[in-house]
Amino acid sequence: MKATYYLVCGRTALAIYRSQADGERLARLLHQEAMGMRMASRMLPEDARPKAPGKESLAPYR
Repeated sequence: MKATYYLVCGRTALAIYRSQADGERLARLLHQEAMGMRMASRMLPEDARPKAPGKESLAPYR
C-alpha cells in the first residue's frame, strides 16, 4: 500500500491510499498544524498581521 502526503505553504493537498485510521491521524496532525499557525499569527505584532480589506492599520499615518 502507498501513502502520499503533501504540505504546501500551509495549504494542504493530500492523497491517501491507506487505512481510515491513518487518514484520521493525518487529519488530527493537520488540525494541530492549523491551530499552531493561528496561534503564531496571534503572536505577530499588530502591524504585521494580515488585515481584512478596509481595515488597514492607521499606525503609519500617526
